[in-house]
Amino acid sequence: MALSYSFDFTLNRNALITRALRMIGAIAANQEPTADEISDASEALNLMLKAWQADGLQLWTVTMTTFTPESGTYGYTVGPGADIDIPGNPIEIFEAYRRTTATTVDVPLNRLARTDYWALSDKDSEGTPVNFYFEPQKIFSNFYIWPTPDQNFINNNTIVILYQKPFDDMDSATDNLAFPQSWELAVVYGLAVLLAVEYGLPAGDINKLQELAFVEKERVLDWDTEHASVFLSPDPSAYC
Repeated sequence: MALSYSFDFTLNRNALITRALRMIGAIAANQEPTADEISDASEALNLMLKAWQADGLQLWTVTMTTFTPESGTYGYTVGPGADIDIPGNPIEIFEAYRRTTATTVDVPLNRLARTDYWALSDKDSEGTPVNFYFEPQKIFSNFYIWPTPDQNFINNNTIVILYQKPFDDMDSATDNLAFPQSWELAVVYGLAVLLAVEYGLPAGDINKLQELAFVEKERVLDWDTEHASVFLSPDPSAYC
């Protein structure tokens, strides 16, 4: 038995578009899309990928970064070139920790809802941060910690955040998806559905494509979960 021992198969932007156009019969098997077809399909592809960000957290989008806060400063902008400098405005910051630099011991910060954070009367109260609040915005988002870090905290700690990065744009012909390889078929099917509507395919054909696209996307969404045990225990307060 001969094996390739190769694991790098992937389709770039134009290859994904070509596959989707062939799937709906817009081009023949040996035909390449025109420049206008590529342009229109590329727009549809990027619109779809941006919409898929609303599906929520995907494990492969989780990224970690650290930053050193400033003494007496409780609010920080997040994004490219911002106070917390990361590529792309994060969709979500879902965990944050304070890390002791001498021992690299991490202590989780408690996440506050918007109402709870803004209800704190003294935002300038200094000490060791125990809470954080993330405020998503269109351009630069905001990250708040409370209490405001004092100089002793700054001298001995950093802040670690885990955030969900946005999906990369597919701008050029040779761009690859920022997704795992297992997602590429779901992307092709999803794009084919959008193009089928745009190209005026019969409703029956569109419905069949939608069914296949739904099954394929659900398959990869179901796979993209953490494989860890879940422990359930009774709430003692329920018996008081």
